[in-house]
Amino acid sequence: MSKPLNDPLLTTGKVVLQIAAAGIAITIAVAFYGFVALFTDPEGNLARIFAKAPPEAWWWLFGISLLDTLVLGLCLLFVFQLVQIVDSVGDGDPFVPQNAGRLDRMAWLALAMQAVSLAKLPLAALLEPHLKDFPLGIDFSLWGIVLALTLFILARVFRKGAEMKADLEGTV
Repeated sequence: MSKPLNDPLLTTGKVVLQIAAAGIAITIAVAFYGFVALFTDPEGNLARIFAKAPPEAWWWLFGISLLDTLVLGLCLLFVFQLVQIVDSVGDGDPFVPQNAGRLDRMAWLALAMQAVSLAKLPLAALLEPHLKDFPLGIDFSLWGIVLALTLFILARVFRKGAEMKADLEGTV
């Protein structure tokens, strides 16, 4: 194992990732509160927005909200994996098999986020005619697919780096 690094960029990155994780966790909690409010306040603002919508529109909105919360959970898992990679870099030993696995998991999480965003499309199509001033936000992006591909490639780079490091340590 190498000497731990004292790198301001890594420290800043870790702090930013911890703040992001806290923000995502708070957003998940607010979304949960929104689920409760959706079903416990039938005369509230949403009722006025849905006044002319069919009764099943509540369920469509609930489905979209649930999928959005799932994406947030996937984002939180993604950030946790990245924090562990940053920690290993800070420890001075990034080329370990665990980081290759973390990068693989991050790639699958990125793909899952895109898949969940695509799953929102039919629900959004059903709701859109009834909600003129209510943004639904579909988050699918080809950049998410490119990110996943990049992470899969980096995982292979890290796996190869870990193998080379093990070979080098075996010859010394």
